[in-house]
Amino acid sequence: MGKLYFVEPSIEILKDIQQLKDEHIKNNEITINGAVMLDQMSVEDWLAFEHSCRSKDTVQEGWVDAATAVAFDEDGIVGIINMRNYLNDFLRSYGGHVGYCVTPSRRGRGYAKEMLKHALEYYRLHTNERKIMLSCDKDNIASKKTILACGGEFEKEFLHEDGNVVEVYWITINQI
Repeated sequence: MGKLYFVEPSIEILKDIQQLKDEHIKNNEITINGAVMLDQMSVEDWLAFEHSCRSKDTVQEGWVDAATAVAFDEDGIVGIINMRNYLNDFLRSYGGHVGYCVTPSRRGRGYAKEMLKHALEYYRLHTNERKIMLSCDKDNIASKKTILACGGEFEKEFLHEDGNVVEVYWITINQI
């Protein structure tokens, strides 16, 4: 695994984001976690949507403002992580503070753990959140391992309306 660096989504990395989206589609993944709505619109439209989510003043009604980072290493795009600045009712019941994805061909190398550590540092430095919520499908063993490796504490599980059992975890932000 190469060292990760993070950049905000922008037109300069449009081709990289398109590559990530295409790889998820080829892998028959209909949802691209961490890249909210990317699976439902063009990359160009997603960039505009993502930009609008950066501020409370421009985020769409019903959504929360958030920071999104695209992870790269020396070989290219690795994934996308979305860090929501607070929870609304929807996110409190399903979703949580953080969503992330790793490009299918780059999975199993520890990238998700490094991305989640980046998110924890974001919360420590830029928000007043001291505990963050994450959720994953019960059968998503890789995500569960990532959350646990970063200090996740299991709270509960529930049956989602899509038929999947979802587990909810909380991570306390270190104050170092």
